[in-house]
Amino acid sequence: MIAEFETITLFRPLLIFLIVALVGVLFFLIVIKRYRRVIGFLVAVFSVLSIIISAFLLYKMGVLADELNGGGDSFSFFLFLIISVLSIANLAVYFIKGRDFK
Repeated sequence: MIAEFETITLFRPLLIFLIVALVGVLFFLIVIKRYRRVIGFLVAVFSVLSIIISAFLLYKMGVLADELNGGGDSFSFFLFLIISVLSIANLAVYFIKGRDFK
């Protein structure tokens, strides 16, 4: 049973995994210079999916906290913000580097 004012942190490892994956994609974009068309599509899909998945997890954490009378988790919100910034950064790096190679 969840104690009073305990935070719900069930989905925190998934959010951290998304951050690690997005940092890996950012590193991959900075280092690799070939196969631009395929990489661009995959970067766009992965960035949008990571934002959607993290927003859904954040929403579900709020619903669970409300249902179980638990406390909110501000750290997970900051993880969501980091995921959003990294996703936008991945797209920006792809499009900026795409102009340099033409």
